[in-house]
Amino acid sequence: IEVSNLVSLSGADSQGFGSLISANASGRKEDAGNGGTIVLAAGRLQLTDGAQVSTSTFGPGQGGTLAVTVTDEVNLSGEDKSKDHFQSGLFSTSQGDTPQAGQGGTIILLTGNLVLKDKAAISAKTSGPARGGDVNVQARGSATITNGGTITAHSSTTGEAGQITLKVGDTLNMRNASIQTSAKSADGGNLVITAPSYVYVIGSQVTTSVNEDFGGGGNIVVAPKFVVLDGSQVFAKAKKGRGGNINIVTTGVYNFTKEPIGKVINASSELGVDGVVTITTPEGSAVEGLIALPASLIDVTGLMKTPCGQRDTSSSFMVMEREGTPLARNDLIPSGPRFAKVSATPSPSRPTMTPKKVASATVMPPKSSPTVVLMAECRHKQEDKKDMKGKVVQQPN
Repeated sequence: IEVSNLVSLSGADSQGFGSLISANASGRKEDAGNGGTIVLAAGRLQLTDGAQVSTSTFGPGQGGTLAVTVTDEVNLSGEDKSKDHFQSGLFSTSQGDTPQAGQGGTIILLTGNLVLKDKAAISAKTSGPARGGDVNVQARGSATITNGGTITAHSSTTGEAGQITLKVGDTLNMRNASIQTSAKSADGGNLVITAPSYVYVIGSQVTTSVNEDFGGGGNIVVAPKFVVLDGSQVFAKAKKGRGGNINIVTTGVYNFTKEPIGKVINASSELGVDGVVTITTPEGSAVEGLIALPASLIDVTGLMKTPCGQRDTSSSFMVMEREGTPLARNDLIPSGPRFAKVSATPSPSRPTMTPKKVASATVMPPKSSPTVVLMAECRHKQEDKKDMKGKVVQQPN
């Protein structure tokens, strides 16, 4: 099936069953053939109301591969209205009950973004002795799994569960959802999640647990930039067999649950050997690219100027009574007697002067002598003049 734009399966028949695209291997004889392959290519894919695309085997034949390639977005949601409440999604099943039962087919999904919600599923199951199929999901953008959505590889009898590989180009957001491999009487499948940004898990589970007998829990590998756990668990547990190993490669794990991290990320076995939980940071030194500072401190005393109060010599500015009278109105007034050159040697005694308010000083450049004379400009206060109505008339300066 190849469509450039949207492929949408929705609605239900008179009995409440959703739409279906399937390829089955129904033969139960020893020479029964394998199931057919489904290849679906579209711009967008939308499955709702219990719609399914699936491959199955009921005998010795191998289940067919389900390959879906979508340019933009895959949106899987809801379940049908039948009494069994079949989920929308992509499915691969192996239901042969003989020792020669065929293995379940592999699910391969390549998409831009993935939205999996409202109990929809991507699932590979086996209900016989054969191994279940693998699930391989790659999203170039983000993957969002919410409200009962699930990605699962499950074995309900003695067949081993398949493996799940989820690789996203941006972020993985999970809320009330699950990604899990599980087995009742066999080994759980491995689970690998890769995200360059972050994995945000709220009220959800990422597990590879085994319930009974001597099956071992599957291994979990999670490699995001960082992991946020809020009311969620990462389990690789077993009952009698060995617990699976959990390997998380990240810059940080943020646990917002009320339980310690050892209970949130757990690879224990109830009656067997516990698995190993390893949390490591990516390779590279934390000090790479930093500049090494000198061991000794720099003496900055030589770079600072000595404050005036601590110098051996100092200059001063004194206010003295002016002499003489103004030559004319608004004319400059001599500042007083002419001072000699200021000596570098401080005076042994200085007269005590009472500070007085000084007007703005004007520096007159020397003409024939290097002596600088400071002049003060004074303005005489004049009486205010009033007009005929008694208002004050502004006087020019």
